[in-house]
Amino acid sequence: MENYILGHDFAHVGDVERDAFIVPYEGSGMLASDIMGTADFKHPKKIYFQGNMDIVPEIDFLVVKPSIPVMSKKMIDVFVSLGLKDFDLIPVILFDYTYLEPPFENDVLKDEVKRTDLYSALQLKVYTDAFDRENSVFKMSRALPDQVGVINKLVLKEPPGGFPPLFRIKEHQSLFVTEEAKEELLKNNIGGCVFEQL
Repeated sequence: MENYILGHDFAHVGDVERDAFIVPYEGSGMLASDIMGTADFKHPKKIYFQGNMDIVPEIDFLVVKPSIPVMSKKMIDVFVSLGLKDFDLIPVILFDYTYLEPPFENDVLKDEVKRTDLYSALQLKVYTDAFDRENSVFKMSRALPDQVGVINKLVLKEPPGGFPPLFRIKEHQSLFVTEEAKEELLKNNIGGCVFEQL
């Protein structure tokens, strides 16, 4: 069975290059690196993003800044139906970037601001031990000699118990999906995904 790097389809974003941009909060500069790890970290109960509400409801895997996995409930449900475990969700409130007044009053989003709460940022809580050192082509990191640096050819080996439908490995920053997960995402018309075969 094949595995794929799960990427974003940028075809719909146009000149702005992203579907949505985070509303900064204390610590938001570390969000991308925190969410790529597996440890618990401090974050608000909800994360706010501003985006184009004419486009966003059609996309399930959003292109956001910072680059973190923001997925629709529908997309997350596909992974859960295939047995995904060991993950945390941070609720995302995405609101219309065309609202010209200050959107918050006393730190609360105004009622008249168009929004959706059907998305979450997803953090996988475990790495899958699937990096095939014997068949991959890579160099060790100069800065961190005990860690893998540049990977020129990535090969994965099936871990005991098989691959989860969505996974991450310690040695590479991408998200990966199984062939079964890819087919289910396509069957359910999950928008915003591209799949790069390994």
